[in-house]
Amino acid sequence: MPRARPTLRDRLERIESRLAETGQRHLVGHLGAIAAAARRRLLGELEALDWEEFGRALRRIRDGAPSTFPGRLEPPEVFPLRRTPEQEAFARRAREAGEALLRAGKVACLTVAGGQATRLRWQGPKGCLAVGPVSHASLFEIHADKVAGAIRRYGAPLPWYLLTSPSNHEATERFFREKEFFGLPPGDVRFFPQGSVPAVDLEGRLLLAAPGALLLSPDGHGGVFAALRAHGILEDARRRGVEHFSYFQVDNPLIPAADPLFLGLHARRGAGMSAKFVGKRAPTEKVGVLVRSEGGIACVEYSDLEPSLAAERDASGDLRLRAGNIASHAIDVAFAAEVPLADLLFHRAEKTVRALGLDGAAFEVRAVKFERFVFDALPRAGEAACLEVDRAEEFSPVKNAEGENSPSTAAAAMAGRAARWFRKAGLPLPPPGPEGYPPIEVSGRFALDEAEFLERARDLRVDPSGPIFLR
Repeated sequence: MPRARPTLRDRLERIESRLAETGQRHLVGHLGAIAAAARRRLLGELEALDWEEFGRALRRIRDGAPSTFPGRLEPPEVFPLRRTPEQEAFARRAREAGEALLRAGKVACLTVAGGQATRLRWQGPKGCLAVGPVSHASLFEIHADKVAGAIRRYGAPLPWYLLTSPSNHEATERFFREKEFFGLPPGDVRFFPQGSVPAVDLEGRLLLAAPGALLLSPDGHGGVFAALRAHGILEDARRRGVEHFSYFQVDNPLIPAADPLFLGLHARRGAGMSAKFVGKRAPTEKVGVLVRSEGGIACVEYSDLEPSLAAERDASGDLRLRAGNIASHAIDVAFAAEVPLADLLFHRAEKTVRALGLDGAAFEVRAVKFERFVFDALPRAGEAACLEVDRAEEFSPVKNAEGENSPSTAAAAMAGRAARWFRKAGLPLPPPGPEGYPPIEVSGRFALDEAEFLERARDLRVDPSGPIFLR
C-alpha cells in the first residue's frame, strides 16, 4: 500500500523537534501563531534545511572554529614570475598545451558573480558596475570581450557559466538580454544561482525576514561546487567536451578569462585545482595566502592568519608566506564533481542586518552569515599548480566605493596596463586626464595580452589628441 502522506501536525511535530534540538525554541510558538499561508511557507523552508549541516555550522559559533591548519605553515612550491631559462622553456611548452586545450574546446569560463554592489553605492549586480576608463563598460562587458577575444583567437567555442545569487539572478539575466549577450552566442552563456543559508544572531538563533520566511544569505563562492551539481552545469560541460573550468571573480577586470599558460601548467601537473597569486605587498594586505600544510596546498584567509606569522620574513627579506591568492583558479570538471561538500566548512561573517521580530516589528541585529570558500577545496586537489602573476597585469579588484580597490583604482589599472603596452609598441599616448592617467583602454576583443597587442599594433595608427579605445 502507498505510504500515507504526513499530516500537517506530523510535519509540525518533526520540525518542532528539530528546532528544539538546535536551540531554536523561539520559533516553536511562532509556527503556531502565524497565519496558515505564512506557516506553510516557513514550514517548507525549515523542512528544506540540511539540519546536519546547519548543526555543524552552529557548533562552530558556539564552540569556536577549530584550527584548520594544525601544523606549521610553509611556503608552497610555485612557478615564479622571474624565471630561469629552464623555467621559461617549460612555460613555453605549458602555454602551447593550454592553447591546444582552448583550440580543442576543452575549456569553459566559470565566473562568480553573486554579489550585489550596495557597498559600492550601486543598486544592482556588481557585474553591472561601469569601470572601463574610456568605454565606461561594465565588469560583465569587460569579461565578455575577453571571452569573445579568446573565441576569435583560438577558433573554438568557449562556454561561459556565471554563478549568480538568488538576489541578483533575474537582474543579471535581464542585463545580458538587454545587452544582447554582448555579441556572444546566447546558448553558450548560462546563469545558475548559488545556494542560501539561514542567518542567525550571535546566540545562534534563526532570524526571520518575514513572518513566513527565514532570513537567508548566499552560501559564499565555495557554494559553486554544490550549485554546479544542482543546476546541471557539470552535465552541460561534459556534453560540450569541456574538461577544465577557468574560474575567476567578476570584480577583477584585469584577470584573463582563459590563460593558456595557467591552464597548461595545471593540465601538465595533473592537478584537480590550481591557483594564481601575487606577491603580498604587506603582512596586513587583505588577501588569503597560499601555503603548504601537511603536504598539501591550502589557502589561509587573511583574517585567520596570526599577525606574527603573516609578518615573518625569509633570508632575502621577503615575506615568508607571500603568495597572495587572487581568486583565479583552474578546476578540473571531474574534480568539481567529486569535491566532498561536507569538507567545505562554513566560515562566519558578522554583519548588521534588518530582521523581523516574532512580534512582527523590524529591528537591526548583529548577525552571523555562513559562507563557504572555494579555496577550501584546494587540499583535496592532490596536485596543484601555483602560478605567480604580475599584479599590474592581472589584479585590481573592485571591493570598495572609493580609495583602495575601488572602481577608480580599477579604471586606473586598466589604463595603466594599456599605456605600458602602447609604450612597448612605440605608439603615442594622449596626455593624462583629470584622473591622473592617459584616457586609453584596450578591449579583450582587440588583444588578450601584451604579446597579442604588440603583434596587432605593428600597423596600427592612433590619434593621441583624445581618448583612445581599441576594441
